[in-house]
Amino acid sequence: DPGAIDSLKKGLELMKRVYNAIPEYDRDFIEELESHTDMKTYDNSTVDPLLLTLYRHGKIGLNEMESICCRWIDLPQSPEDVHQPTSQLASRRIRVTIYAIIHCHLESLDLTENIRCFPNYKDFKNEVIRIIPREVIPSLTFCKTFKDVCDLSVEKRRDILFQAVDCGPLIAKVYELPGYLQLAALVTRYWFTFCQPDAYELRSLLVSFLLLQKGYSSASINQYGLFRLRVLHSLAQWQQIFKCLLHLNNLLYEPLSSPSCISRLYDGKLIFALLKQLHDGKSTIL
Repeated sequence: DPGAIDSLKKGLELMKRVYNAIPEYDRDFIEELESHTDMKTYDNSTVDPLLLTLYRHGKIGLNEMESICCRWIDLPQSPEDVHQPTSQLASRRIRVTIYAIIHCHLESLDLTENIRCFPNYKDFKNEVIRIIPREVIPSLTFCKTFKDVCDLSVEKRRDILFQAVDCGPLIAKVYELPGYLQLAALVTRYWFTFCQPDAYELRSLLVSFLLLQKGYSSASINQYGLFRLRVLHSLAQWQQIFKCLLHLNNLLYEPLSSPSCISRLYDGKLIFALLKQLHDGKSTIL
C-alpha cells in the first residue's frame, strides 16, 4: 500500500527528530520491505514477485495468496439462506481458475476449501471441497509459470476470463456494452444461470446499474425496501461472484475494464427499494 509506506517513512523521520533515534544499519529498510518478502509457497519455493506486487496493490485477495502458501483454504460464510447454495459455492468455478493461474505447477495442484459459517450457525453444514487439476480450464495447461499467463495476448487472456464464467457464444454481446458494464454483465449472466434468482431480482439489479450511472443512490429514495432473506442471499451470491471475477480480471492484467468506482455499480439498498416498487406495482423512478 503506497499510502502505508508514506506513513511509515513520515513516522521514521518523526522518530529521528523527536527521539534522536538513528537506525544502526545503513540499508533502506523501507525499500527492502517493498521489494522482498519471507513469504514462501507450501513447497518452500519463493512467491512470484509479480503476484506480490498485485497483492500489495489490492488486486488479489487474501484467500488467493493463502492458496499458494498452504493446501487448506478457510472460507468464512455469513449465514443467509442455509437452504440455498452458499455464495462461496456460487463463485467456485472462478476461484478454481484463479488457483490454476497462480500455481506454477498444475500437476501438483491439490487444494482443499473449507467453507464454514461465521459466526457458527447450527443449521449450516460445513462444506469441504477439494480442488483438483482436471477442473482447470484447458487453455491454462500450456502455461508453466505466472509470467507465461501474463505474456499471453489480450485476446487469450480475455478468453480465459470468458471461459471461467462459461460465457460461450454470448461473447459478442458483451462487447456491445459500455466498458464499465462488461464485467458486471458477465457476473450477472453467470449469477442468473447458476443461482437462478427470480425475474424481479434480476430486473431490480439491472435497473440499479442504470440509475447509479445517472446519479441515483439509495439516499435518493426515501422509502424502505422489501426485505426478504432469499433476496439477501441472492445478492450475497452476486457480490461474491463479482469479487472473484474482479480478482481474476486483475490477475489477467485487466483484459476487460475494471469499474473505477464500485459504489457507482452496486447499491444493495437501492435494489431492495426497486424490488419493493416492482412488487407493489408503483414506481416513482422506473
